Amino acid sequence: MVTWIEYDENIIEKKWDVLLDEIGCHHYMQGFSWGEFKNASSWQVSRWIAYDESGKISVLLQGFIKKILPHIAIFWVPGGASGDFSKIDYFLTKKIKNKYNVHVLHFRQSVLIENGLTTKSMSQVAGWKKSHQSISNPQSMLLDISLDTEKLRLNLSRNWRHNLKRSKKYNLSIKETDDVKIQDVMLIYESMCAYKKLPQPYSTDELRHLFEK
Repeated sequence: MVTWIEYDENIIEKKWDVLLDEIGCHHYMQGFSWGEFKNASSWQVSRWIAYDESGKISVLLQGFIKKILPHIAIFWVPGGASGDFSKIDYFLTKKIKNKYNVHVLHFRQSVLIENGLTTKSMSQVAGWKKSHQSISNPQSMLLDISLDTEKLRLNLSRNWRHNLKRSKKYNLSIKETDDVKIQDVMLIYESMCAYKKLPQPYSTDELRHLFEK
């Protein structure tokens, strides 16, 4: 059995990201800065710690809550909780319901960390069920820039390599800057979404928060 405590950076001595490093095997969307980024959107960040009987941390969980109706809400854990999934229990959901004054809570996890868990094993261990509706895409846009340029190019799809070769005729250049103009970024971003006929996943406020942090 575990005891769930809401994380408060003004009370708990160690920073959230330090605790994540200590427990190991966590997804970047469980990081503190990602939580603050999403907190600028329609989701409200909510962080919880599970302590076992010896006082050792068993689970770290950064979730995001959104009310659909006054007393009905979704609680979403992107990337999946860090630690022992089987410890996520009724007592946690009860605390979340009480804190946010909701009667019905739809609890979701998007498990993206490579910890050996599958939908089947999660179901066997903790009674989780795969949802028919998705909140996020399981794919990532992370790029390992520690690889040299040639390896990065070889890892591209044929279509991407073709586009890269075609882009050279425009004499484009890349420059690092600390003076990010959000409106310029938004113009490029919105034109790209329109050209590709993509829904715009980030608002101006979300992008501003991302760059400012």
